[in-house]
Amino acid sequence: MFVPEYTFFALNDSGVVDTAKRLRFTDDDAATRHARDMHHGGRVEVWTGTRRVCIVPPTVGRRG
Repeated sequence: MFVPEYTFFALNDSGVVDTAKRLRFTDDDAATRHARDMHHGGRVEVWTGTRRVCIVPPTVGRRG
């Protein structure tokens, strides 16, 4: 069974990638749930290959 690889990009306040990690999930929904769980307050983008799966927006009122 093929399990796709997803890349999670955590962006800083300037919109620059702060950290990135690659993980495998069964589908887009599972990867999206993980992005919301790992949410650090800033923007998180999830990609598989060249396709963007989702964006978790920054938390309103976030303190750096």
